[in-house]
Amino acid sequence: MNRRIAYKDVAAIFIILLVVGGFFFKLFYPIQQIIATPDFGESDAIGNISSKMIYAAGLKEHHIPLWSSFIGGGYPVYATGMLLGAFYVPNLIAFTVFPLVTAYNLVLVTSVMLLGLGMFALLRILQYHRGIALFGALTLALSGYNIAQLTHISITESLSLFPIITLLFYLLAKRKSWTLAGLLSFVLSQQVFIGFPQIVFLTVLFAGALFLYTL
Repeated sequence: MNRRIAYKDVAAIFIILLVVGGFFFKLFYPIQQIIATPDFGESDAIGNISSKMIYAAGLKEHHIPLWSSFIGGGYPVYATGMLLGAFYVPNLIAFTVFPLVTAYNLVLVTSVMLLGLGMFALLRILQYHRGIALFGALTLALSGYNIAQLTHISITESLSLFPIITLLFYLLAKRKSWTLAGLLSFVLSQQVFIGFPQIVFLTVLFAGALFLYTL
């Protein structure tokens, strides 16, 4: 019986990956594209891709860029924080290994997938029916708020860790464990490193309240 449940959960996870992957398929094929929408005459995606271009060039030369002479008379690239996400592990891997546009889109799509998978895991741990958990995961991953923020890659990345951090807070309230505490510290630090403090604040506020309620 447990094996059947596990197989059904794996099937639900596969559906999440398939739906999100299908939604973003046109970003990769037949030609690579970047999502950009006008924000008062320009798009935040332009600023994001420019910063990521400098970031990727630095990583491919085995260092994280702190300063760039290509912007004005010189610019502290690392100080932009929100546009760079320099120490976020998916960024480090993607922009080191892949070409710029591929890496940018991969990080974006991976974030949406992570949001859906995290929500599915959270709802299943809270003992919701698999169908409800799947619906909740897809609804959140492709929600109006999330889709509207796709040009703001740091918001999408930061939001993707919200369900996972909430899940770890909940599990830690149920069972005291140094392993869980260490994992929670790492994932929370990753959300901080992305550089969007508003979502970090909301995550800790919500997950902390759930932690106290569960206790």
